[in-house]
Amino acid sequence: MPGLPFYNGMSLKMIEKVVDALKETLDEDRTTKENRVTGQGVRPGQFCRLGRNVVFERGVLVFHPENIEIGENVYIGHATILKGYYKNKMIVGDHTWIGAQCFLHSAGGLRIGRAVGIGPK
Repeated sequence: MPGLPFYNGMSLKMIEKVVDALKETLDEDRTTKENRVTGQGVRPGQFCRLGRNVVFERGVLVFHPENIEIGENVYIGHATILKGYYKNKMIVGDHTWIGAQCFLHSAGGLRIGRAVGIGPK
């Protein structure tokens, strides 16, 4: 494909992979504009449900996000661990505040109501 500056000998299959990766990144960027994510490994698109205006502070770890539902206007403090479980759901209600260094595990199922505050550590 002469005339395409980015081509540089790449196969069509490789170009398709790059385009798919860029589309995925754009989808993630659109999601994160609604939420502030500074936590490592937190990917908004992986949650079962993720409301608007959710803040994940630095150091937040999330396991099994596919089994975690988070409502709107939720704050999750620094170094908190949200550990979903493959059999049960973790549900965090709207307007909830989870302090720093909390550890939440949903092995038995976990439902945190609306407008709840959970103290740090």
